[in-house]
Amino acid sequence: MIKSLSVANLGPFYGQQTANFGEGVLSIEGRYSDKPGESNRAGKSALIDLLRFGFYGVHRHRTIPKYLNRKADPRNDPVYVSVEVENPDGMVFHIIREFDYSTQRFVLSVPEVEETAQMKQAEMQAYIETMMLGCDYTNAIRTWLVLQDDAKGIMNLSVVDRKRFLMDLFSPANADRQSVV
Repeated sequence: MIKSLSVANLGPFYGQQTANFGEGVLSIEGRYSDKPGESNRAGKSALIDLLRFGFYGVHRHRTIPKYLNRKADPRNDPVYVSVEVENPDGMVFHIIREFDYSTQRFVLSVPEVEETAQMKQAEMQAYIETMMLGCDYTNAIRTWLVLQDDAKGIMNLSVVDRKRFLMDLFSPANADRQSVV
């Protein structure tokens, strides 16, 4: 379960910001208070991009230098994304990707897992995918595509009906379908 997402000077996010998620987050919806029917550019995709980048180090269409917020001062401002996750045993982990200005690369770390300190970056990514997430990037994309296909038209549903739809989609009866994807 995703507990929180913190970001500093990455993508459209200037400064340091944190989003805390409650128990059982099922969907994310963005709306403008002054334009109830509008949802474009409300930040939904930016949030998903940050989660994808935090988990897998992949961004859908930007090169690393262009993903840094242009207002950030490279001498003083931190650039990072940190995803706090809780596993089924109740253990909490932080997956942190912090930009190193000297090497022009993001450095991956998982402070709560001692063995990651001695791992190379690719080994640490494999550890995250197998031991923490249980899903590599290719399977994550397939899962997302299935969810998109299954979710067509749910924006026309009420919030209560959307919740019912998502709970049914992720019910134990559908568990075999999810593991195949």
